[in-house]
Amino acid sequence: MAIDKTYVGSGITLISGFDYAAQAPLDSRLVVPTYEGLAALVNGTAAYEGMLVYVEADCKTYQYTKIEGVDGELVNGWKEFGFNNADFIEGFESNLVNDLTTGGTDKALTAEQGVVLKGLVDGHETRITTLENNITGAMHFVGISTTDPIEDGVTITGKDDYVPANGDVVIYVNDNSDIEYVYANGDWVELGDVNDEARRLEALEGIIGDANGGLVKDIADAVTASGNAVNVANGANTTAGNALTIANEAKEAAITAQNSATASASAAAQDAAKAANAKTAAEEAQAKAETAQSAAEGAQAAAEAAQSKAESAKDDAESAKQSAELSAGTASNAATAAEGSATNAAASA
Repeated sequence: MAIDKTYVGSGITLISGFDYAAQAPLDSRLVVPTYEGLAALVNGTAAYEGMLVYVEADCKTYQYTKIEGVDGELVNGWKEFGFNNADFIEGFESNLVNDLTTGGTDKALTAEQGVVLKGLVDGHETRITTLENNITGAMHFVGISTTDPIEDGVTITGKDDYVPANGDVVIYVNDNSDIEYVYANGDWVELGDVNDEARRLEALEGIIGDANGGLVKDIADAVTASGNAVNVANGANTTAGNALTIANEAKEAAITAQNSATASASAAAQDAAKAANAKTAAEEAQAKAETAQSAAEGAQAAAEAAQSKAESAKDDAESAKQSAELSAGTASNAATAAEGSATNAAASA
């Protein structure tokens, strides 16, 4: 990934971090005592766009960013940062629906509507239970008929005065099978062989529908409605859960961004401090080098002067030697002359 040279490489490069142990921000701008301190940062041209500052008085963090001005145009200003931000809360609440008629795949039901849905589900369950009890109570076994109920009517041993009623069930036993019948709306209806469950269920559904105003259909509708209500409730819970997850993620992202910004500012300040120390050390080293150079130059001048004096002394010594040799020659000549004079004098004597 390409590095944005606008930010990377335009500051002081360090190869290590800081061991910062103070219980205070490295950048003193990042914490102010009151809200008025934010304005002071702007007036002092110490604020930059995207800057996060914590206000101790109201325990809130603010970001210097674009906000809507008086005339509707975007201007730089301070805006509350984090999960408690008014715009964030307003946006979250705008996605909540407090009724069961408003649609939307990006909306979430309130907890109050969850209570309403539970009431609907409980109502359907009560209705289903009532219908099931009505079905069970509507049918009852009265005995075994020795005659075909449809052709000859019901004959039950020991019940000579038996009068059939809706829901009565009898079994007619013949040579081949045991056939079950139920009395409904003035007629005996064959349910089928007691061992043929499918045939008996089909006949029973038709009877209940005719005799009780469509109880089977009502039960099916109630079950369907209950299932739909449960599905709606589950969907609402899922949507609400997703919304809460998004809110938590947004909160965590805000905290992470704040921590990252604080860490970046601290690292930058630490880098600047190290760079300043390095610059001071370099300047001191340069000053010492200049002093040493001056001392070396002075020593060289002194050496040159000493050499000049030594050469002068050498010249003087050679001159003295020549003078001494000349004087010695003169003295020798004088001695020779004196010796000659003495010899001559002796000879004369």
